[in-house]
Amino acid sequence: MSSEIRRSSLDNPGHEVTSDDENVIHSEQSIIESLPGPSSIQGIGNDEDDSTETSQNQDSQQPQSESSNTENIFFKGLKTIFGKETEDGSNTQVTFHVHLPSFDYIDGYPIIVGNIEELGNWEEPIVKLKQPSSSEYMFQSSYWYSDPISIPANKFDKVKYRYAFFQRKKNKDAKSTEEGDLYFEDGQQQRLLTTRTGSQFDIAARFRIKNRQCELRSIREFMFLDIIYDNITSNNLGEKITEYQELLNRFGEVTLRATNFEFIGYNLQRSRARDFEKRIFLCIVLGYYIDWRQQKSLGRLVLPNGFPISQIIDTLEKVQPDILPEECQAALNITMTAVIYLNMANRAFDWLRLFEVASVIDSNFTFIEAIQDLQYNNERMNKFLNEFMKSAKSIVDQIKDVEIYSNIGMWLFYNCRSLDALLFVWIRVIDHTKSRDNQLIKHFLHRVEQLISSSHATGLTRQFSQIPTELHAEVAGIFRMQALTLLKHRGIEWNRSNSEEILNILNNSQLKWSEDNFLEAMYHVSESSKPNLLLIFPNLLEYWFKNFKPYFNPEICKNWYHHLIDINGSESSIANDPDFILEIYENLSYIFPIVGNHGEILEELLDVAANRVKNCAMSNILTVTPKIAKLRKEIYNSYGEMVKAMLKKSISKVDNGVIKILLQVCDCKSEVLHVQNELSENIVYHVMTYLEAKDTSIKSSTNLSTAILNLLKTYRFWSLIFNATGRVENLHSHPYIKQVQGLVSKFADDVIEKTITIRSLQEIFEYDDILLNLFNFSDKKEKITMDVTKKLRTNCRSYMMRMDQLRTFYDNFCPIEKVKDVQKFLDDINNRNSNTENLTLKDAMASNHWDFHKKNLKL
Repeated sequence: MSSEIRRSSLDNPGHEVTSDDENVIHSEQSIIESLPGPSSIQGIGNDEDDSTETSQNQDSQQPQSESSNTENIFFKGLKTIFGKETEDGSNTQVTFHVHLPSFDYIDGYPIIVGNIEELGNWEEPIVKLKQPSSSEYMFQSSYWYSDPISIPANKFDKVKYRYAFFQRKKNKDAKSTEEGDLYFEDGQQQRLLTTRTGSQFDIAARFRIKNRQCELRSIREFMFLDIIYDNITSNNLGEKITEYQELLNRFGEVTLRATNFEFIGYNLQRSRARDFEKRIFLCIVLGYYIDWRQQKSLGRLVLPNGFPISQIIDTLEKVQPDILPEECQAALNITMTAVIYLNMANRAFDWLRLFEVASVIDSNFTFIEAIQDLQYNNERMNKFLNEFMKSAKSIVDQIKDVEIYSNIGMWLFYNCRSLDALLFVWIRVIDHTKSRDNQLIKHFLHRVEQLISSSHATGLTRQFSQIPTELHAEVAGIFRMQALTLLKHRGIEWNRSNSEEILNILNNSQLKWSEDNFLEAMYHVSESSKPNLLLIFPNLLEYWFKNFKPYFNPEICKNWYHHLIDINGSESSIANDPDFILEIYENLSYIFPIVGNHGEILEELLDVAANRVKNCAMSNILTVTPKIAKLRKEIYNSYGEMVKAMLKKSISKVDNGVIKILLQVCDCKSEVLHVQNELSENIVYHVMTYLEAKDTSIKSSTNLSTAILNLLKTYRFWSLIFNATGRVENLHSHPYIKQVQGLVSKFADDVIEKTITIRSLQEIFEYDDILLNLFNFSDKKEKITMDVTKKLRTNCRSYMMRMDQLRTFYDNFCPIEKVKDVQKFLDDINNRNSNTENLTLKDAMASNHWDFHKKNLKL
């Protein structure tokens, strides 16, 4: 049949059939060189002289288009001519089919001659070859055929023949019209009749007719395949398959080129369901063709889109392999695989109906290798599995070979894109037996591992919950390793939900965490830079102590807290914030119930906190003291020790800086020091200790006036201390405060007993507004009243006035040049003035104090 006709009939929207029209041997390649020699060719036994054979150039032929009506007429003619070969009891009907070179412009016609009477006994041209009429075939064909020839059974195995060209003699002396010259095909060989089916197929490529060489350089349409196909009936399928296989053996690639997608696709489309044998034949030859093409290419040959595979699927479903030669099953398997591949690629499930026939023609189910990756998304895979349950499961369940069954199971596992689908396969699709499960479980687990490999913690939790309880022990290791992989990966983000879920995974007893695995997980958490992940470490530590050992490496805890603090304080805007400092110690208080009984770990964590807080501003550290005092005592004691150590280095004397420190430690907003808690009291107490160590005036206690004067100078500080409220019992018992109280009391005694010096009175009266308050610091405060201080001030001023009056008198009224002894009075006044630091008020007020000037005072 014309390839143009087939192509036209297959050309319709959405159903393209790829052309593979290679059934032409190119002119530069000899037809003989391109084909294997016919196996039936034997050496010629006659003495025929072929010296009359001449060469002739072959005229080229151009293809012409044919209509489908012409084609139908042609094939109807073939059936009429050849029909079904019959065999009576004594004779066999044989029709010769041959491709010959062109004999254009040469008088005569091709014939067959042979060694039996029916073939002319090598001399008579009684078997004439003919061609389909030009109306049936739109271009000059190389195909010729004979009328059926009846050959006696007793001669059949001995028939030899050759193709020849006959030219009648043109002279008038010829005895009959059949006299003439025979020009045999080139070669010194005779052909043997080999057909057992009634059709003998040959190619006679070269003739020499007088001086012309006729050579078959190409076969435009290899008609033998059409002849075999169109003569298939319900009773001769095996016979026609044999004929096709003989074509393959004799003509090789020429046959295969003709057995192309166009030929098969066209005939499938025009066949009907009742043409079962024809469809089976097409399925078989399609397998031969695909196998040949694949051997010539590197990859897998795929059927063209639009190829009529539905007819193939319908046909293969009905195949009864026992009616076919065994070697045909391999071809059917190739066809089935190609059809499955295309049907799968077209997102259809019809191919699942072929599992039953596959169990016979492909008992190893090797077609699975062609569709290893179905490339179905989750939705598509779910539909596929439902169809598999309907069409294929019952067939697969009958497979006895464990390895074959396992291969199908592995294939199903591999194509599951979700754990839901995989579990469906394991629970619903797999027909479990001990031997099958032993083979499949490792592949099932491998696929589980692949499917969860991209899951974060929330996904892992959900996926583990999907696993049937009886498989928990099997999959536990996979989920443990995925959890560890997540924790190892430094680039993964950890939000709150994922952090909580990884904690649940690590605490899940069904996952059978070993000590080493759990320790590894804790190590990765401690080294993380993700805040949410770091926050679960205390819970892991608690789980460790409850389920593994009472000891844990303090270094890991130390590293964890370092990272937690560094992450929380990574922004410069909060690095010194009081809230950040508080958070450091609050975290320690939170974890204290877990590590409180593990002194080494607690000490490490407290050291980490202290070393980090030391870098903060002192004012921020002190400000947060009252809040830290609300935490556990073990926590705030450590904090207090750090603060005291820092203050010890910074405090040198009583000044406004110290006052600020005290107010901050006690969180006081006014000039009243209210000590709210033990921690603040303890810090203030130690501040007094540091000040005491620096206060040399109080230590020596040699000069009361100097000490009192210093107290007056630092009155604001001492007022805060002595007027402090709250938890002050311990504070007010501090030795330093007691010393100060003693000094003030002693000073009060001096005042009361008037043993205070005039100089001291002069100096303290510079602080007249606070002087009386100073005495409130002592137990003599009730004896030192405002009247007392007022009288002191009057006596002191009176004394100094008397001294000034005497000096004025001596200077104005007793000039040295007139009063010879005035100098001694002036010297006495000067001595008294410079000795006020040793002159007590009591002495100054004595009645005899001015006796030296008594006479002058009377003046």
